[in-house]
Amino acid sequence: MKKLIVAAFGVATAFSLIPNEGEAGTRKFYKPSLYGDTLAACSSGGSGCGKPVADRYCKNRGFDQALSYRLNRNPQGDTRARTVDNKLVNVSSTQPSFVFVKCFTSQTADRR
Repeated sequence: MKKLIVAAFGVATAFSLIPNEGEAGTRKFYKPSLYGDTLAACSSGGSGCGKPVADRYCKNRGFDQALSYRLNRNPQGDTRARTVDNKLVNVSSTQPSFVFVKCFTSQTADRR
């Protein structure tokens, strides 16, 4: 019984040491959107895809940069997306959207 209590205390302590996303200055945006449309993973000229677009999205939301992101290369249901430079495009395997974008800021203020 003593071992079980010690193990439970150890697990609880370990979870309390994990920083909350709000405290760490990060936030993960699932299915990020721009003006109500899914966010395209490439700019309208196709010159920047993935990280540059995710960084710009995060900066527009008050963060420093994107820490990570995932592309949706097999969109189902989404037929159009909006680029970070505000152009509507068709979503496809060559013009993917984001599943999520995780943003980071060095400041601990609450971000929306």
